[in-house]
Amino acid sequence: MMYVFLDTSLYKKELFMKRMDEGIMGSGYDWEKVASILRQEARADFAGEIYFDSESDLFCAYADNSSLLMKFLLKLKEACENNEKLDTVIQLI
Repeated sequence: MMYVFLDTSLYKKELFMKRMDEGIMGSGYDWEKVASILRQEARADFAGEIYFDSESDLFCAYADNSSLLMKFLLKLKEACENNEKLDTVIQLI
């Protein structure tokens, strides 16, 4: 089993803060929603293989298959490096 964590206290906070009045502030739970949308977009690639266990200040993803988790993380990283893409996904949560 492989786990990865993201401290959500500052990362990409400015994109989430646009929806602060709706209670979306970039918490671990918000990041989990973003990751779930990306996992869903990938459909069969990650379905039932990548799991989440986030807390309010921490995003957590894990999987039995470490190479599959790394593949998913690269997809998440790609979205995070593109503010326009990430903002679009945030608007879906």
